Amino acid sequence: NFRFIYHEAPKSRQHRMALQSMVIWGVARVMKGLPTAAAPPVPRHRYFPALAARPALAVTLFILVLAVILLAVMQGPLSPDISGQLWIADQLRHGARLYFDISEINPPLWFWLAIPVDGLAAALGVRAEAVLIVAIGFAALLSLLATNQLLKTYPPELRSALLIFAACILLIMPLRDLGQREQLALMGALPYVALIVARREGRRVPLWLALVVASGAAVGFALKHYFIGVPLLLELWLLVCLRRHWRPVRPRWTHCLPGRPAVAKGA
Repeated sequence: NFRFIYHEAPKSRQHRMALQSMVIWGVARVMKGLPTAAAPPVPRHRYFPALAARPALAVTLFILVLAVILLAVMQGPLSPDISGQLWIADQLRHGARLYFDISEINPPLWFWLAIPVDGLAAALGVRAEAVLIVAIGFAALLSLLATNQLLKTYPPELRSALLIFAACILLIMPLRDLGQREQLALMGALPYVALIVARREGRRVPLWLALVVASGAAVGFALKHYFIGVPLLLELWLLVCLRRHWRPVRPRWTHCLPGRPAVAKGA
């Protein structure tokens, strides 16, 4: 057996045979007119720097690819909480009454958010989990695009790296827990933090952008009663930083307040 004889040979013979093989390989390449050195490294693609200079496009393409991968990989049901949420949404869509026909202790907003998902899945004839994955990806994209708008003063390459990293945190880390309230609250909190930072730096923010960010944050913070601690702590930090220049009434706060009755109703 050749393999047996080769492995039983002394090390010097093995080294000699390896050297001979290398020489024969080099001679053959020279005779064919090919370089004997290793192939040069592949130059960096010219599209990568251009893509990094456009953070919105970069994160949109990244989330699009990520959503396709999640749809292909996550074919079965998600976590028990998400399955229960979608089932309750289906029951509510067919006339059931939450807290009367369905025993539940959680606030209602989380189940209300799933009603459009279940209805769209029924209309398209697809699994509700697939529609939920697409909806979560779209919500993450909106959150990151709003964050990008609020970080315009930073270099585009830095924003691209930050947004791609944030997309991984929002969509890859949850995996089977995709759609949980903590994930949705984080999506709302991310641009809200960027809005607070803009306020701290004295930058002017368009009113429409502040209202959109406040609305998304209100939905996220209203999913659980103790999520309200996030904007309160951020406002406390802003108060310490701005002191006499801090204003208690701003457009985003007027949008955060209507979300609280949804928590009180289900608490």
